[in-house]
Amino acid sequence: MSTRNRRSASAPFRIQPAAVLVIAVVLGLFIGGLVIGGTAGGLMVGVPAVFAGGWLLLRWQAIDPPVRIIRLVAVLVSLAIAISLFTRG
Repeated sequence: MSTRNRRSASAPFRIQPAAVLVIAVVLGLFIGGLVIGGTAGGLMVGVPAVFAGGWLLLRWQAIDPPVRIIRLVAVLVSLAIAISLFTRG
């Protein structure tokens, strides 16, 4: 059994306050971008999606395969939404 598995089995799952803040900011940008629409909305959704995609590529090998797929789908859907917002312009 790896060290990572032993630690996760013994310690309860805790959400870090910084993670909650990041989720709130990203969700706010996403919802704001959908409400605003157009170029500004596309940028509000697309820029964080591009950064998330870059971060995903940098950390690809360190992430478990099922989590990789979920994150990749989330980034691709966000980029598709951003493109859609640009074209509504």
